[in-house]
Amino acid sequence: MKNNQENETTAPAVTEAEVKKMMNSHTREIWNLPHGGRVSVSWQLDNLTAEEHHKYKQCVDMAIARMIVQLELG
Repeated sequence: MKNNQENETTAPAVTEAEVKKMMNSHTREIWNLPHGGRVSVSWQLDNLTAEEHHKYKQCVDMAIARMIVQLELG
């Protein structure tokens, strides 16, 4: 007969940084355009730390700001 005994294992301890890294980050930003209208950007970045998410958000903010300046200049 087969032995159906389950193996018991203890989950390894997880640090706070690892928990933050496992979190999914969904972000939505809206920018109003100078002459009416708006730009809405939504993105999801998985498995990032809070620091990494902040860095990516800054990149998106800069890209949208450059686009708005180009629209103003024509």
